Amino acid sequence: MDQPTTEPTLTLQDIADLAKVERAVVSMWRNRESIRGQVIPFPRPVAEVGGIAHFDRSEVVDYLERTGRGNNAEARLDAATVGAPDGWALEDLVTLLCLRHLVGDLTYLTDEECADLAWELDPADESFATEIAALTDTGAARAFIDGLMAASFGGADALAKLESSRAGRELALRDLTSHAIELLDTIVGACRTELGADGAHLVSAGDAPTVVLALSDADPELEVHALGDGPAARALRRRMLIREQEHTIEIGPRVRLLSVVGTESAQALDDVDYALLGLERDEIAVIIGSAAALCDAIPRAGKRQDTLEGKRAETLGSGGLTAAFKLPRGLWKQAHRQALGVWVFHGSAKTSLPTVADLSTIRPTDLDHNALAADIAAAFGDRTDRDARAYRYGKEVPLSDIRAGHAVVAPGTLAARLRAPEAVDDLNRVYTATLVTAEPDPGFDVQAGASAASREIVQRPLGELSRLKLLHLRTGNRISPSHSDPNGTVTVLSAHNGAAAFRLDPLDAQRHYPRANRTEPGDVVFNDHPPRAIVDSVGGSRVLSPSRILRLANGAGIGPYALAALINDQPADNTDWRTWAVPRLPADESERLESVLAEAADYTRRLRAREDAMNDLCRALISGIGAGTVSLNIPATTVGVLA
Repeated sequence: MDQPTTEPTLTLQDIADLAKVERAVVSMWRNRESIRGQVIPFPRPVAEVGGIAHFDRSEVVDYLERTGRGNNAEARLDAATVGAPDGWALEDLVTLLCLRHLVGDLTYLTDEECADLAWELDPADESFATEIAALTDTGAARAFIDGLMAASFGGADALAKLESSRAGRELALRDLTSHAIELLDTIVGACRTELGADGAHLVSAGDAPTVVLALSDADPELEVHALGDGPAARALRRRMLIREQEHTIEIGPRVRLLSVVGTESAQALDDVDYALLGLERDEIAVIIGSAAALCDAIPRAGKRQDTLEGKRAETLGSGGLTAAFKLPRGLWKQAHRQALGVWVFHGSAKTSLPTVADLSTIRPTDLDHNALAADIAAAFGDRTDRDARAYRYGKEVPLSDIRAGHAVVAPGTLAARLRAPEAVDDLNRVYTATLVTAEPDPGFDVQAGASAASREIVQRPLGELSRLKLLHLRTGNRISPSHSDPNGTVTVLSAHNGAAAFRLDPLDAQRHYPRANRTEPGDVVFNDHPPRAIVDSVGGSRVLSPSRILRLANGAGIGPYALAALINDQPADNTDWRTWAVPRLPADESERLESVLAEAADYTRRLRAREDAMNDLCRALISGIGAGTVSLNIPATTVGVLA
């Protein structure tokens, strides 16, 4: 039964946020009362709300100061910024924060006085007057907001802390990473350049306020307009007031941003339809959502007009789709393994050949933003501009094929790239090899120590994990090497040789192997005759039979790199994968182990590359000196590749 309290309280997650540690660390504190020889018990819960324990805030702060635990020397000052009062929605608290930012302390005001001030400050009711007037019994919330502002570096800082607090955690369901913001900034910037950057501003109905404001932070010259009078647009205007950000007027060329991240696919397509209906000739729409709705092939079931695939084809029928991108994985905080997609529509463009690219297998840090912006600029151009452009990522595909039911962005679709001719003479082989062997390597080190306590080793066979649905088996596919393409962008993996077997052109992969299983990041690709395994950290690959895929679920008690290492350590005659036993590892140690094993795998890859380069270097020197094409009798200053 819930036991609410009127005093400020913190949950375990709040305490972890305050102390700047992981939540699991706080749980450990509760069970370990001995601290440097003293017994200092963790505070007892003072309430339980929704089955979640709440602790007195002042007792928690005292405990942190007495024990010295955590990583926040200013925990007492920051305590006012965590532990939002229960029963208050984030937007109600943001509304009070907006009023507090404009008028000062709220604690000693009444609800009626707050409403009167709101109507004075917002007489046209554009942002918060109606919302303030509707709030009642706000005493605890006003006190929290005053404390929040007192412990913050201004309104923008207070807003950021509020949105990351207990009240704002639901907002994180649609939140994007900093890499996603950088990528969107590049796309929006290219669109503004097409419209004339000096006058083009960003328009949003408020569906993703944190994304819009992050974009304006990334580009201080970006002007923002909140479109309409809906709740989301009003929420965006409130945040702009708190951040003291000017709200632009609704004139001139503009880029419309629509986020359907976290929205169910059918509703997402309805939202896109509504946004595109009002798109003017001097407007460009940038739409971000799940790749499943915007990019991937949609299985057809029943009459086409009644399916998502038919609905999407109807949406794309306007011909305004200029570009579509499947973005790198890991950009959505709530579901980092799911890919996002972006559509770019131009209000005055009608093209039968949109530019598309599958960027999902490219690490965000490896993406060339300038090249992507240039690809988007070319996509807006006429036929002559497009023919003259050597795309870095984009590839033109017929819109008719997409509307016929194909994926908007077929897996692996990237621009065909020219390859330099192979170095065939001995001297070029020497130079090529020394580019690898002469490069300094940082080495590999692991910091480890004795564990605080021993634990019982729990071994479980993979067959048991499979029965518990903690491990899922996916088959590989027979794929003909005759379909391989050295310039292809779809990787075909095999555990037999521990690397990519060959590559496919994405269109060939879709045409010949449309139902082949694809890997996800963290999948283990394995053979059982003999036991061999590799980890696909990127995903999106096909798997060459007899190799198969093992996909771990949350709670499996072991990570992919540890699982692959144990498979590679199996005896050659132990060929029944269901009998392979693996330990159940503590979650915190398993995460650290995975990070170390991933670095070890990368280090091994670098060593093998060096070994291969060294072997080729030796062969090239012997062959070249024997043939008289290479000499080591040169000035000492000339080493490796000549300047």
